[in-house]
Amino acid sequence: ELYYPIIFGGAPYDEEKAKKLDEAFKFLDGYLGKTEWAAGSNLTVADLALAASVSTAESCDWDVSKYPNVAKWFAKCKTTLPGYAEAIQVGADKFKGMYQAAKSK
Repeated sequence: ELYYPIIFGGAPYDEEKAKKLDEAFKFLDGYLGKTEWAAGSNLTVADLALAASVSTAESCDWDVSKYPNVAKWFAKCKTTLPGYAEAIQVGADKFKGMYQAAKSK
């Protein structure tokens, strides 16, 4: 909701949408402070889906380190999720290029 209008519509950065994203990250951070993975004690498809979302935000300069539990979980996802580099990171890198190009217009 925050980045797609910038990339695909040329919209300016929206502080209100950024606040909503911050609230979502804070919620996730609190949740991940109580559990190892997104859906409990085991790695699931929920982690894969969330890792894709977090990687998109990070690729668009969102500071994941402000959310220590998310940052810890995300670092673990990068090394644990099967195919992370090939599936998620490649897409995040492409998205980053698109975001940087849109910002420079």
